[in-house]
Amino acid sequence: MKRTLLILMLISSTFALGCNALMKGNMALRNENYPEAIAAFKEQLAANPSDWQARERLGYAYLKSGDAATAVTELEKVVAQAPKDGSMSYLYLGLAQLKLDNQTAALRAWRSFDDPKKPLVKAEVDRLITLVEIEESKKLAKQALAQESTLATQATKPNSYAVFNFNVQGGDENLRAVQKALTAMTISDLAQIKGISVIERTRLQALMDEMKLGQSGAVDQSTAPKAGRLLGAENLVVGNLSEPTGKIGVASTTASTTRGAAVGSFSLAEAKDKFYDLQKQLVASIIKVNNIKLDKDTEDSVLKQYHTRSFQAVTYFGLGLDAQDRGDFQASKDYFALAVKEDPNFGMAKNARDKSPGGLSAGLTGPASAVATSAIEGAVSAQSASDATSSIASTTGGKGGGGGGGGGGGCS
Repeated sequence: MKRTLLILMLISSTFALGCNALMKGNMALRNENYPEAIAAFKEQLAANPSDWQARERLGYAYLKSGDAATAVTELEKVVAQAPKDGSMSYLYLGLAQLKLDNQTAALRAWRSFDDPKKPLVKAEVDRLITLVEIEESKKLAKQALAQESTLATQATKPNSYAVFNFNVQGGDENLRAVQKALTAMTISDLAQIKGISVIERTRLQALMDEMKLGQSGAVDQSTAPKAGRLLGAENLVVGNLSEPTGKIGVASTTASTTRGAAVGSFSLAEAKDKFYDLQKQLVASIIKVNNIKLDKDTEDSVLKQYHTRSFQAVTYFGLGLDAQDRGDFQASKDYFALAVKEDPNFGMAKNARDKSPGGLSAGLTGPASAVATSAIEGAVSAQSASDATSSIASTTGGKGGGGGGGGGGGCS
């Protein structure tokens, strides 16, 4: 009996020490006393090295203290052992990588965050991902131009494709908006095909901006091979977009980066209200000219499922992309919302609206990553408030009694 009592007392003492260390660390975090928080969480880990929650808090404390490199080290240990739907480590790891100017690593961490219990946080992370993808594309474009002489001697991937914005010949301003929508939808379709890789639209636009080709981001056969080398893409789709006799016309050429020559050409035209058919004909022609093989399921998905049949929705979508390329994220979000209003089933517009960084500022690298930190911490607070409200409502509406949920909660 005495032996059992002694064991229980030791367990209770150890738990109390750990609890006190965690509470001390959490209090220090709230008071922005990061050295004290770090010491407390280290104390907890010394007593229980497998406590991933204490290590997560330790990583966050290092992040807040300005030591992003050590935060990465600690948080990478956490993501290897913590449950995906219960950990904030992917969020904090992304922030730490961003502070170190590692956009690619930040994106990898944030894309791994998938907690269905935190929809508000997930929505904010998706918006930040869009912004960092744009920033990363600009960084890669600058690097590519700086390394142009080296890249010119490197081999391109044989099954890689770059679809550039088509040059608009005449037509009204709506056609210029359609230009970018056409590129985005075509890239989306080709990206579904197994065995080929397609350059993302944001990377293309960033490179065009760096090459000073204007907001349209359009190239022709003379400038396409250079762009292809900088992107590492072998197959290049270029062309012109026009509005002859009330129709929308496409004259396109597929060129080879390494050969600097055309592989095949084709011309298409459709009435404006059948733009959706023109877009699928464009994809089908690219596939045919390049002798790309499709299985039946991919063929049905790529060639027979329209993004939208609404020309107005396509126009709004293109205007949204154009605003996003200018860095006017609030305007882009508004245009994407208008596209969805025109056609609620327009999946690309809905996705762009939900992930638009409207209200956020560009320039998330280095010290300015405080923008991302503030955005995520704000979303975490909003999620906590929402969860608390739901919990109160559930408790009020349910049966009383039961002693509450406080047991041990002070340490979590």
